[in-house]
Amino acid sequence: MRITKISVKKLFGVFDHEIPLNQESRITILHGPNGFGKTILLTMLNGLFNSNYRAFREVPFEHFRVYFDHQGYLEVSRENGELELSFTEVTGSYTMNLLEQTEGDSEWLDEIKNGINVALIKTERLQTEVAIESDSFPADSAKYTRVLGLAVEEYSAKTANLVHDVRGAQRLTQSQLSELRALLTAMNALLHDETETESLNESEIGAQLAYIESTLDVIKTRNTEIARTDIRLTTLVDLLNGHFSFKRVYSDAETGLIFLSNDGTLIPVASLSSGEQHQLVLFSKLLFDIPQKSLVLIDEPELSLHVTWQHEFLNDLKRVIDLCDFDVLIATHSPQIVHDKYDWMVDLQNPEADYSDDVAEFA
Repeated sequence: MRITKISVKKLFGVFDHEIPLNQESRITILHGPNGFGKTILLTMLNGLFNSNYRAFREVPFEHFRVYFDHQGYLEVSRENGELELSFTEVTGSYTMNLLEQTEGDSEWLDEIKNGINVALIKTERLQTEVAIESDSFPADSAKYTRVLGLAVEEYSAKTANLVHDVRGAQRLTQSQLSELRALLTAMNALLHDETETESLNESEIGAQLAYIESTLDVIKTRNTEIARTDIRLTTLVDLLNGHFSFKRVYSDAETGLIFLSNDGTLIPVASLSSGEQHQLVLFSKLLFDIPQKSLVLIDEPELSLHVTWQHEFLNDLKRVIDLCDFDVLIATHSPQIVHDKYDWMVDLQNPEADYSDDVAEFA
């Protein structure tokens, strides 16, 4: 199940926005000035699918709708002091009161949420997420550099585990293959030994063949996982090396990601620029933490990125999407992020503005 469109009426008492999601490119860009509701739209959408309804209780609006590819839609509406969540489809409709909701969701809502995963990435918080989860540091701006370094170290360690698992799986696969070869050799010799053929137990042969078949299935699954992990690791390193200046990035089974200067000097993660650290954490999250078929919400990806990196961001993102199979909705006010992808953009408009023709054309 995929989300095809989002709409909101009278957001902050002013804005009516309708946002069709690009089904082909799989990237939709919300573009507009500060204050038009880009971030709150992402927050509301994320809250709806992750059972956090605070934004709906606090933000003025009339109704918020999410449309699906099977023609049904979810709607949160506020009327006469009531906050109601409903689902409408061809076969009928369901309703629940969000103000009276205390714990858990209705079964019909759980079923809808199980069909789609929504994940919000606030770029400004990439540097604090690891610290919040580990309680190592308070989530305040004074710890920005140090906490962002913790996030980089966290994903570097994750990379080390991934490389280690891949190599370990390959060793295990070789061991299993050797065992299978020995077993097949023994069975082949037995079947060609006329003195033993009459004493063969059909059930024992069936059990041996079933074992071989299950082991081959395990090997096939492991090989698929190995290939997927390997190409994602290669993609991460390639993306970083495409942007990092005067240094190279490598993956290592012992230390994870390592950074070397052009003369081979080891560069500590704390010495990476904030933009480099943001790139590393963001693309690591996208490549390794997001399930397939998800809708990923990214708020202001331009933070800490040089203009050149902003120009390349959507191309890099499209590469990750094609590999990992998910959709992305971006909120930005950076024309450099949009760059030449105007057909992916939904431009949020001010319904109260009275533009002249010249100004409207320029906008």
